[in-house]
Amino acid sequence: MAKLRGFEFLVNGSVLHVKLTKSCIDECSHQGSCDADVKFWVAELRPYLDKLPAEFVRACLRPFGAWDDTELQDHEENLLRLLWVLANDCKEENTCRTSLDTF
Repeated sequence: MAKLRGFEFLVNGSVLHVKLTKSCIDECSHQGSCDADVKFWVAELRPYLDKLPAEFVRACLRPFGAWDDTELQDHEENLLRLLWVLANDCKEENTCRTSLDTF
């Protein structure tokens, strides 16, 4: 797998540590609908995202309380949600690195 420059996805126990590029953050966290942009970036980041177990992704998203258990069964949608959350966290913190805990 060719390494995508500027990106890191690392699972350390129950924590997901992520580094995103500025362009990914900006395109996945702008005003208005980000759906098409997030979908594009999920496809670009597929080599990283495919390594994340479905239950781990659900566990990262569950604490937000924005999706019920039925919605969280859709792994593809969860990957879109996850990237959107991560990009917005980075934007709010004005950084390219963020972490999500599954607790």
